[in-house]
Amino acid sequence: MISDLIVWASVGFAVAFVAAWAASPALRARIERPKHHFLESARQYDAAARPGGPSPDPRTP
Repeated sequence: MISDLIVWASVGFAVAFVAAWAASPALRARIERPKHHFLESARQYDAAARPGGPSPDPRTP
């Protein structure tokens, strides 16, 4: 009985979190900020490790 309560509470929290994530772009940006920070740091590290030095950002025309 208590396990059913724990499972349903977890499902409820998960649904509420996904709904909030989908409804709020600001919340989505805040949640995903560490991922983007890590990717940018990894890109800078890779660029600094190249013999030619940093190259221009390939995403810009």
